[in-house]
Amino acid sequence: MKKIFNPDKKIILIFLAIDIICILAVLGIILVSSNRVGRMFSEMAAERWENSKLNYSEVSLYYSDDAGITENDIQVMRSTIYKKLMDDSYVSPEDKNRVWIDSYCAHTVDTIRKDSNSVSVDVYLVGGDFFMIHPIPLRGGSYLDLENDDYNQILLDENVAWNLFGSSDIAGMKLWIGDRVFTITGVVAVSEDEEEVQAYGDSDCVYIPFKAYAKKEKNLMATNYQAVLPNPIKNYAKNIVAEASGINFKTDEEMKKSRSILNFSNIELVENTDRYKLPSLLSMIESHKYIDMRVNSVEYPYWENVARYIETRMIRNLNICVVLSIIPFFSLIYVLLWLLYRRKAALKPFIFVKNKISDKVEDKKVKRYEEKQQKKREEEARLAEERAAKLQEHL
Repeated sequence: MKKIFNPDKKIILIFLAIDIICILAVLGIILVSSNRVGRMFSEMAAERWENSKLNYSEVSLYYSDDAGITENDIQVMRSTIYKKLMDDSYVSPEDKNRVWIDSYCAHTVDTIRKDSNSVSVDVYLVGGDFFMIHPIPLRGGSYLDLENDDYNQILLDENVAWNLFGSSDIAGMKLWIGDRVFTITGVVAVSEDEEEVQAYGDSDCVYIPFKAYAKKEKNLMATNYQAVLPNPIKNYAKNIVAEASGINFKTDEEMKKSRSILNFSNIELVENTDRYKLPSLLSMIESHKYIDMRVNSVEYPYWENVARYIETRMIRNLNICVVLSIIPFFSLIYVLLWLLYRRKAALKPFIFVKNKISDKVEDKKVKRYEEKQQKKREEEARLAEERAAKLQEHL
């Protein structure tokens, strides 16, 4: 036992150096991960809406191609969400300030044309407050005006703009899709982050109002719906969206009876705001072992694919942090045991400090007492002098 708690100084220095390296590595991983999440504008809408009085949460729904929602479905969902918020006194008919926002989109592939030049692109058909939730940096012009009755607008990414026009300053120019003319409102940036480059793919991208395609496809279905709602308590916003979309969560008892923890449904609900926090990451470790298994046909837009990649990487980093923390953890345990084993020696510094403090306190007390007595003597001498002076005058 004495040998265990009296190690060689070289061994102590080696383990101290290892502990410092492990702790710095963990802090570095946490810092890098936090910075990457902070750059994901599509995942930070709730933070942009939060205020000192109320917390917010961003909730997303993703559908398979054959199970999407029409604009009529979206209006029904909006009515359900609005009624719940009104019942809970978060909105009122008289309130002109907006308390929540939402957006929806669908994805297709089409060919756009300028004169004799044409290019096949990924087309995102967007509606609602899409660009409030996805504030993609602009290179020129402006976002789509989704409240405008003129639906023939188009927003290009910078790759398309340079391929067709050789510039990003092209707002107001025209493009053709089939026999329809679209006016360019602006140009958005394309991220250079490696994971976003991979998720974006080889096809370039344009954004068009959902209603522009809904006119010719009456049953056009959105495969993504997102809402940013007040979230005064945990899962409040998530449960509102789930109820509005008809999703029924499994109870704990049903989860125990279920043979699989994976989602085989044609719809997925994601709570974006908390998905990168430690409790959520810990809860997802088990299911992420099977991340490569595709058990449904839900379609993810590129920004959700990026989010899932970051989520997976953060879970992997969490596992690394746990491993790196093992040595510092056991070092801490050893120090506590050493303090217990050699408590008298360990307490000497604390006792020394305590005695020093007690001595200083006692010295101050003595000094204050002496000063008080000195003032008392001076006061008595002054009074004696005054009495003597008065007696002298009387005589």
